[in-house]
Amino acid sequence: MEFYEWILLNTLYLITPLILYLFFVAYNQNIEKKENHLFFQIALFSSFYLCIRFGEISSKSILILNIPLLIAYLKKENFSIFLLSSFLVFYHTKELSIPIFYSILEYSTYFLLYQLLKKEKNYFYYFIILKIIIYGIYFSFLMSFKELFLSSLYFLIISIFILFIWKQAQNVLKYHMSIKELEQEKQIRTSLFKITHEIKNPIAVCKGYLDMFDVNNKEHAIKYIPIIKEEIERTLLLLQDFLSFTKVKIEPDILDIHLLLEESLKNFSYLFDEHHIQVETFIKDEEVYINGDYNRLCQVFINILKNSIEALEGKENSKIVVKTKIGKDTIKISIWDNGIGISEQNLSKISEPFFTTKKKGTGLGISLSKEIIKAHNGTIEYYSKENVETKVVITLPLLQNFN
Repeated sequence: MEFYEWILLNTLYLITPLILYLFFVAYNQNIEKKENHLFFQIALFSSFYLCIRFGEISSKSILILNIPLLIAYLKKENFSIFLLSSFLVFYHTKELSIPIFYSILEYSTYFLLYQLLKKEKNYFYYFIILKIIIYGIYFSFLMSFKELFLSSLYFLIISIFILFIWKQAQNVLKYHMSIKELEQEKQIRTSLFKITHEIKNPIAVCKGYLDMFDVNNKEHAIKYIPIIKEEIERTLLLLQDFLSFTKVKIEPDILDIHLLLEESLKNFSYLFDEHHIQVETFIKDEEVYINGDYNRLCQVFINILKNSIEALEGKENSKIVVKTKIGKDTIKISIWDNGIGISEQNLSKISEPFFTTKKKGTGLGISLSKEIIKAHNGTIEYYSKENVETKVVITLPLLQNFN
């Protein structure tokens, strides 16, 4: 057998089970399962068996069979070290007629050497060199110098090659897991930012009504307490959903979209008055039904109206216009304001998570609104001109065949 062919075949015998094991580990870690050491042991013994079964039994193969043992030392798997050492002692004695005393002494020396060096930073490289030296000392009387030299050379070449592949595979695996951990951290951070942003809206509404609330005024209690209670319930719903760190979920039900819009505007009436904002509505006095989640759609409209109010701060002749247009299968809802607008450059970025031009903004309001509308099989589009206007157009599918 040619030298290069022999090198290639033995490398394949040794590395194939180990690579399969690494794929298995990568899959398990991807689905958040812990590494199973049993499969590592199976991979090592498979490599050992393939070399014995299909490899060439000669002086060259003595050290080659030690490579699975080397990997066990690399992983510091004591159980695998013991079993492989025992098999090697048996193999040397039975197949190569090496006295059992020398084999036991040899592998006991390796284990003792491992115990002495394992706490060192680069212990494994010293271990390989010392292993070759000890091997040469023990077998110098059983084979010629040439056989010892060739056997050691073959072992060094194949072990370096296989260990290089093993290390690279381990690095790729670590890189993959690092990427996954970063993605999980980003998801958690995103969810926490969403909580912060979204609970501000109902709390702001509650604070506004509490500021106006007169405990001695019975009409205030009748009018404001149900609104405050509703906003608190919406906050609790948000917190419950975000604790699971999942994508936005909706619970669709049949609802009148015109009524929802009117109630959303009503909840902001005190803020419109406080900021001297003129509000014009072009909503037909008729019931228009969609299949949607009331609380989620309220989130969207509250966020848009809140942004409009902030955009109109300090501006004279402030105006917000809300208009609906009913089509054959959809309803278009337009919310327009003559506030500071958005620059063309920023308009292309507003849907990106964490992008914001506000000092205390999180940049998640628009992103979350898009997710909610998308979950309703609708679309949301932003049109704006800096220092002139901003218009938000939401398109939602109508409920078909509703009587």
